[in-house]
Amino acid sequence: MTPARKATSESDSIRVGPRDLFLVLRIFRSVPETTLENIRLRICFDREKPRRGGLFASTARDLAVELQKLGLAKGGPYPKSKSDFARLQNKPIRITPAGKELLGRCEEDAAAGFDALFEHMFAAHRYVRDYARVLHNEKLLLAPVLTSFKDHVAPDYASAPTLRNDVMLGHFRTSALIESVSNRVGRLLRPDERNRIETDIEEMLAQARVSVTAEEPTVFAKAILSRLNDIVVPAVFGTHGLGFDFRTHRAIWSLGEEFRVWWSTTAHPSYAGTIVFSTASLRLTAEGEKLRGIDFDASLSKLRETFLPRLHQAYLSLQKVTQNTLVAAPELRAVFCLENKCQPSTFDALFDQQYARDDTPYEVHTEIQQQRPRHEKPLRAGNRNVGLVFVSKK
Repeated sequence: MTPARKATSESDSIRVGPRDLFLVLRIFRSVPETTLENIRLRICFDREKPRRGGLFASTARDLAVELQKLGLAKGGPYPKSKSDFARLQNKPIRITPAGKELLGRCEEDAAAGFDALFEHMFAAHRYVRDYARVLHNEKLLLAPVLTSFKDHVAPDYASAPTLRNDVMLGHFRTSALIESVSNRVGRLLRPDERNRIETDIEEMLAQARVSVTAEEPTVFAKAILSRLNDIVVPAVFGTHGLGFDFRTHRAIWSLGEEFRVWWSTTAHPSYAGTIVFSTASLRLTAEGEKLRGIDFDASLSKLRETFLPRLHQAYLSLQKVTQNTLVAAPELRAVFCLENKCQPSTFDALFDQQYARDDTPYEVHTEIQQQRPRHEKPLRAGNRNVGLVFVSKK
């Protein structure tokens, strides 16, 4: 048994992304209606998985529910369990006029279709609107996500048995955790933030003591770390009016990345946590409740001619922080993307195209990556993973 999660933070129903939503919408290109079972089979085919055994039944349900929430399809009721799925799998689901319009727009212009789908999700999900509004106003958010007991909680808790013994006694080094979070976000936590963390940890301890003797120490430590993220991240983000649970934060980070409107990264060396920043300009109404349009100011075409001088500038910025001649590729990408408000895919494509050019006043030296980064995709150039980079003027 793992520590129970206290429902102090709200959650959102986002479970799916734009790729799968369009995968389902395309079923309606030739027919006006489909079923949950047809959606499930389409997902199996798309992912090259066996169709037997009800695989992806919950995913099919989540996609149908989301399409209905967006006003793009209509059906239901939708199953809440596997047995319900078997009973409801053949009930018809019909595309709506709004769904037909979006599908037609996507067929004409995929990028415009993606933007239109984001507008639908923006209108349907309050937390997406809240996130967009905060990023529009503040440009960057820092989430002190906990990934290590030693580095982010208390050094003694690097030992899973020590953590387990403390919890068995009803103890936790909450002061050390709060001090670490304060250092990472660069400010003292407010009294209400501290109180919320302290109160939730006390409740976590009361719940965890019931299960601590039944869990292997390492498994138990992972469960506690996950629970601490559910406590700390909503408490800190509550300052911005983003007090929903950690799962919802991660879902919204991923959603924004898929739509190319913001990016989250742990690789920037100036921030001890996950930073989330805008990579598009969202034209919002004054109250931030409606989206009037999306502008991508740092696209491939707009950055192509100035990529190498901008890369050199990002390299110099990073070098000031690290004092290293050869800088880590994921860190360089994070610095570049934050400085230029662009997606990592844009950086990756331009780096691969231009790192070996010899007709510019810049020289880029790369070294092969020896170890894959833990939380970031590797930077590819010339069919190899790049580990270190040096940029100079000739």
